[in-house]
Amino acid sequence: MSTRSLPHRPQPQGLDKAATLPATVPVRKTPTQRSPAVQSPSGVPMTQGRQASTDRSARCAAAPARAAIPTACGASSPDPMPTPKAPRSDGAATQPALRCQLCAARMSCLIGQLPRSRLERLAPLIREVAFHKGEWLQKEGVGVEGVRAIKLGTLMLTRNGPDSAARPVALVGRGHLLGQWGLLDQRTATGVQALSSGRVCELPVTALRGAGLQDPVFLHALHTSMAHGFARLADWSQVMRLRGLKRQLVATLMLLGEAQGLAVVRLPSQVALAALLNTSRESVARTLRQIEADGFLRRIDRWHAELSRSHRAVFDEATRKPGG
Repeated sequence: MSTRSLPHRPQPQGLDKAATLPATVPVRKTPTQRSPAVQSPSGVPMTQGRQASTDRSARCAAAPARAAIPTACGASSPDPMPTPKAPRSDGAATQPALRCQLCAARMSCLIGQLPRSRLERLAPLIREVAFHKGEWLQKEGVGVEGVRAIKLGTLMLTRNGPDSAARPVALVGRGHLLGQWGLLDQRTATGVQALSSGRVCELPVTALRGAGLQDPVFLHALHTSMAHGFARLADWSQVMRLRGLKRQLVATLMLLGEAQGLAVVRLPSQVALAALLNTSRESVARTLRQIEADGFLRRIDRWHAELSRSHRAVFDEATRKPGG
């Protein structure tokens, strides 16, 4: 059997001959033998880095269970069931009366105008209910079980005519009271349909009867709300007696701004405005464009507009021009 010798390779300078082994001899590590330290890009030996990582893992394992949040020990997986935060003792959840005291509609709401001592008794019974556009919140001529104050949204009041057809008579918004006649054992006088989404605060009639009707503070707030409702219906009645659709629309936007409590009015649909003013949708669209062209209205988008400071000049034109 012939053997072939390996070619001679020159040894690198600076290495001891005893430290080099022939290429044909395998190297076996003993349990006590360690690999030479390899330098990492940062200059720290890899063995030391692994040792430091092991130490950090040991410290993380000994940490409390809440240490699942990423820390200096390394990024850990998120806790699948995080511990819920304890409710604040000074929040509105523990003091329901604060919900009414911080409400934007407080100054125009029957419930919000009550003193804090009354609110604290009634607050657990108040229920906030959401409604959607097109939903009927109240039918005419029926009994009610709750008094509701509009917190947000625009609603249309309807009244049945001699032909039993329900026709729009007014638009109401923030602070308007619904179902107040239930406190006097009377049926509803109007129907109520939502023209936009919103919310109402509802209070059972049974919680306001008896001691509530004998409370002079509550009675004063109730009478104030009823008087405001009567005045608002009278305002809508005179809108129909203005000469010309142009002035009727401006007056409608003025009342809507007061009902919504905002300078920028959210416009109802042109169909709803046409039904309220007893005209066609095309006439409403054309007149709105004319009002905007005259500088009395600033359109922000399709559903929002703002009356200019000179919008009252529309009514001055009625005294100068017989038609319109």
